Amino acid sequence: MITAAALFIMLIHEYHLPAHVAAKMMCIAYEESKFDTKAINTFNSNGTTDIGLYQINSVWHNKCNNLTDVHSNIKCALMIYNKQGITAWSTYKKCV
Repeated sequence: MITAAALFIMLIHEYHLPAHVAAKMMCIAYEESKFDTKAINTFNSNGTTDIGLYQINSVWHNKCNNLTDVHSNIKCALMIYNKQGITAWSTYKKCV
């Protein structure tokens, strides 16, 4: 588990995100995992698995490793965000 405050500080200071992007990424983390860095979802209808803070889908596992590690999960989430934007997460509508 990570707290909202700790995640916000990490996103701004360690990952250098603007506050408005950090706020959206915090919302996504909350909606996807309730800030549980070890969350695992195996109930996807297509047989894939979602892992960690940002519930990174197993289709990304060839590009992202150790997804229960908070930093690895954040780095992967930011890579996905940079490629696909916030709509990569089905929960994004709750975060705009």
